[in-house]
Amino acid sequence: MADCGMEPHREDAKSAKDFKTRGLSFFASFAALRCNNPKSEIRNPKSARRWLMYGLRLGLTVAVLSVLFAKVDVGEMARAFGGVKWPFLTVALALVIPNLGLQCVKWRYLVRLVKPEVRIGEIVRSVLAGLSLGLITPGRIGETGKILYVRDVRRRALAGLAVAERAYVMVSNVGLGGLAFALLVGRYLWIVFVPLAITLFFLALAPEAGVRVLRRLFGRLPFEEKLRPVLDGLGELNGDHGRSMLFLSVLFYGIHCTQFYLLISAFGHIEVTAALWAIPAIVFVRSMLPIALGDLGIREAASVLVLGKFGIPDAVAVNAALLLFGMNVFVPGMVGACLMHRVRR
Repeated sequence: MADCGMEPHREDAKSAKDFKTRGLSFFASFAALRCNNPKSEIRNPKSARRWLMYGLRLGLTVAVLSVLFAKVDVGEMARAFGGVKWPFLTVALALVIPNLGLQCVKWRYLVRLVKPEVRIGEIVRSVLAGLSLGLITPGRIGETGKILYVRDVRRRALAGLAVAERAYVMVSNVGLGGLAFALLVGRYLWIVFVPLAITLFFLALAPEAGVRVLRRLFGRLPFEEKLRPVLDGLGELNGDHGRSMLFLSVLFYGIHCTQFYLLISAFGHIEVTAALWAIPAIVFVRSMLPIALGDLGIREAASVLVLGKFGIPDAVAVNAALLLFGMNVFVPGMVGACLMHRVRR
């Protein structure tokens, strides 16, 4: 293994600086108002193009939410809040701590492969900053930007490990959720999703095989040299790492689904057996449609469509999905935005 404490290469440092500028630009105007500092104004020459892309994504998110709320009775949503069952809601809120804690444990496990001396405070700041960047990107892919908040590390190798972490999340979302979706929808979809799930779990348990495949796929491409450090980062994983990451990822997936079940139960009622199929199917649909900022609107629409098959009112489905987003993503993401601003200053 290469020296874990070495400074990033000059090219890596430049790409990291550019990536950080893109991630922080969204919050720059907010920071300027908050601090009354006119020098916080965005100065990147490409910022207009980036703001246009943000605007388009934001417009798409607003459009999805508009269609959703045209279907759902907002008054009914408010009445559902009035009759909320506090024990279910309280437990769901309490599970935010193990939810975020497991994200930190997973990330620390991977970061220590290239920086054994990393401190827990650095990991927490990195994870929260990643959640903040995920708010402004479709499919929350921006969460991989948390690599920028780990110092004195081979940046591209760490990028490979961040990609690996996202891949393990997708193994649960697509492998388990895809099976639930296939059994829920029917029409012989299981013929596709059963082999897919087996393949995903095999690659998760034997990451070396997946890295070999990627090296062959990208080996003849003109930008292979730029990808090589990322693939080297993925190459840090072996079977033991794969088993640990799969266990942590499935555990995280279980906590997430449990929170969703508790929130649905807080506003209405759903049988446990129905939740075992419905909730993974919703997570699967959300993962397959990474088109809105932070998945906002997609999660809620999928909840209405899937839970409606089990007799759950639309208002209950939307309330549960919005609260899940708020407690697990939005609030931690806002904390991360404040941390990003402090780093930028």
